[in-house]
Amino acid sequence: MKLKTRSIIVAIVMLLLVNSNLAFAFTAYITKTGDGVVSVFDTSTNKVTATVNVGGSPWDIAINPAGTLVYVTKPGDGVISVIDTSTNTVTATVNVGGSPMGIAIGRFAISAYPPIPPTPTVTPRPTPVNPNEAVYAKQRAVISKMNITRPTPTPTTEAIPTTDVMKYIGNVIRDFVNAIFGGKI
Repeated sequence: MKLKTRSIIVAIVMLLLVNSNLAFAFTAYITKTGDGVVSVFDTSTNKVTATVNVGGSPWDIAINPAGTLVYVTKPGDGVISVIDTSTNTVTATVNVGGSPMGIAIGRFAISAYPPIPPTPTVTPRPTPVNPNEAVYAKQRAVISKMNITRPTPTPTTEAIPTTDVMKYIGNVIRDFVNAIFGGKI
């Protein structure tokens, strides 16, 4: 499969604004593989509010359950960049080796998943950032499908981090997003 020069991966952080009325604001973190940056996008205004230079070719994003840290895989460099959401700056770079493409966050650990060609199925091989902690996988199932207008380039993943795990995965080929629910972490 030929990879596009500019690949966009989106992760949406759900931040709860506390005031007299409860309201939700969404911030999307969009990786631009060809540019080596992560754009911070305010979904209420539909504008980019910051650009974080992570270098290399950022691929996938995951956000910790608290919404305070964004983890960005960079398969060409074998590292994960860590972005602080309060400052939108890279605060750490973790060398995990190999080519981390996918990333998953549990309550106690983070795992990066290398590509496993040429098989067409996904076979996660976790690379724990903290080898003293384990990640427990739960069965995931598609619970709904949402039609979207295809942006150019097309997003490949979106996620909302909460303790009730819901992940939205954009289909690169077709114009829809699958919502996957996996229960509590």
